[in-house]
Amino acid sequence: MLKALRSLRTSRWLGWAAGAAIIILFLLPLVSPLIVVPKLDEFIVVYDSQRVLEGAVPYRDFFNFILPGTFYALAACFAPFGHGSLTIARYAAMALILLNWSLLHLALLRSGWPRREAWLLSMVYPVCVVPFWPIASHHWLAHLACMGFLAVAAGGMASLSMRRAFGLGMWAGLAACVLQTEALFLAIAGAALVALTASSTRDRVAKEGAFVLGSALLPAALYLPLLFAGVGRNLWADTVLWPARNYSNTGNDNARFLLDDVPIRLHALWSGVQGWRSWPWLPLALAGTALYVLILLGAAATLGAAVWVLSKALRTRRNLDSLALVSCLVTVLGFGLFLRGRPGWQWLLYLFAFLMAMWLVTLGPNRAKCPLFRRTIVMWAALTLATGFAYQCRWIWYHWPTCEELADVDRPVRDDALHRWLRSPGVLKPGDTVAAFPEGGEFYLYGIRPALGYTFFTPLAEGLHDEKDQSAAAAQIQSNHAAIILMPTSEEQLYLDPRSAVGRLIRSEYERRGDVGQTVVYSRRRAIAPAQPGAP
Repeated sequence: MLKALRSLRTSRWLGWAAGAAIIILFLLPLVSPLIVVPKLDEFIVVYDSQRVLEGAVPYRDFFNFILPGTFYALAACFAPFGHGSLTIARYAAMALILLNWSLLHLALLRSGWPRREAWLLSMVYPVCVVPFWPIASHHWLAHLACMGFLAVAAGGMASLSMRRAFGLGMWAGLAACVLQTEALFLAIAGAALVALTASSTRDRVAKEGAFVLGSALLPAALYLPLLFAGVGRNLWADTVLWPARNYSNTGNDNARFLLDDVPIRLHALWSGVQGWRSWPWLPLALAGTALYVLILLGAAATLGAAVWVLSKALRTRRNLDSLALVSCLVTVLGFGLFLRGRPGWQWLLYLFAFLMAMWLVTLGPNRAKCPLFRRTIVMWAALTLATGFAYQCRWIWYHWPTCEELADVDRPVRDDALHRWLRSPGVLKPGDTVAAFPEGGEFYLYGIRPALGYTFFTPLAEGLHDEKDQSAAAAQIQSNHAAIILMPTSEEQLYLDPRSAVGRLIRSEYERRGDVGQTVVYSRRRAIAPAQPGAP
């Protein structure tokens, strides 16, 4: 008996080690900045985390609608190095994905899936979902809370102890520090699970208290110091009121039709297939298209699972299992908020990863009653893994990463023409500040002082930063005496909009010095020495 237990434990560890090795080797090339080009959102998260490392207080010293847990977590990763960088952030993201997968794998095992099937199903997450955005993001940290929550919930609801209720609360509390939507999902799911599984009113009160206590610990440790720093009003305004008012306003980039970017992605995928000479791209285009279709089918299946479970309960007039009822509730709520926010491909992936995991945990113990369900879901996972592995390894055909790229992700950005010009003699004096639109993180990350508390700032016409934001930004630029303002040449007239406070400030106190590449430079009315031909 003891020998069998040891063998089982060894096989589990070997399965985990094999999966971890595959994930690390699979994601490592994606660290390269030439394979995954640095993204605007990546610079926002990384630079605002660097602000925190340097002593800035979120919502008081800079604006961001992301909850503060992401900045403090990434700042903790930066602390041993003394500075922030894309390199550290990407490796931290890879470690986080490995942890998320481990918790998902554990949740599937605890819900009754056999080891091989649990391994196969869990690998869909790091191989097929993550490579679409393999960079630092608050969504991956929110997934940590979701997968941890499911690992606790997967133990079975009939024996929900005080300890497990507290554990559910801890993971819900982590979500409350990271992302508003997942915080709502886990708070509702946890409270409902505790209420539905309690044996009596007294038991319910005690376990709900344990859940609330667990939910409060991490937020209290994070938010109380911010409240004592006097940012309570700004915290509410930036993370609740601003997203509700501006995030998907009519006319801005987030206000989209459902999955309207998928045809654009598929067109780009097939545009490389032109004639017989482009034969290597044909299997990639086929694999990529199949991957998109299979994930869309999986997302539809999660919604279909909620409809099927509810309809079966109504048809048979039997009470739903507590976890199944909560899964239905979270699925409907999740898709509803998805449609209300930005219903694009990447946001679908974030939601799908959580809902897929939740339904696999929910239906896992009952799979033996329906062999067709088991075969179908395993076949879907196998096909998705095969197509995902083929498509997400497409870098093999056009670029093999070098050790230098993997060791210094920042170099291509840090050493581009605009950065070299800004660092050349006579451009910036000691103490000068710069305002960069729309994305300042890529400049500020490399030692250029910001004049703006908005790491990402758009013109008034784009409908994301309203007149209140424009006035706040103009006041910051003026009070910090920005020496230079940078903006894309293509958006110059939008930023000079006389209706906005920023546009009026630039027109009255700054003058156009010229262009560096696709960037136009405005400076306060003093001379700036160009460093190279073509620079302002």
